Amino acid sequence: VLLSFLARARINTMASPPPPSLPCKCLRGHSRAVRSVAITPDGRHIVSGHDGRTVLVWALARGIEVQRLEERTEWVSSIVITPDGQHIVMSGSSEGTVRVWSLASGEEVRRLEGHKDAVYSAVVTRDALCVS
Repeated sequence: VLLSFLARARINTMASPPPPSLPCKCLRGHSRAVRSVAITPDGRHIVSGHDGRTVLVWALARGIEVQRLEERTEWVSSIVITPDGQHIVMSGSSEGTVRVWSLASGEEVRRLEGHKDAVYSAVVTRDALCVS
């Protein structure tokens, strides 16, 4: 799947390589510029974050929003899915936190604090034991 996200608050998806008969899907739901997009390891969901405190989970095959996570931060700059597909790791805002959410329940399960400034990116090890 190829993804492109634009300042026009939408995400375009396309199979890779695109068959001639397969149109590009446009996922609409964000109200501001999309900053980060991740795909679950099983390829069933796209998770996207933007400047407006909202993270959306999309069913890729149907192209519809299935979950909305309301962040308390100013913006979401990085989204990473854990290798097991169970958790969403998000960073962003000037508050200097990294948050971990359950993909199944949509609940925040952990907040990593301690940065003195904004966190712009996150990464998860293959065993999901370390988030940096």
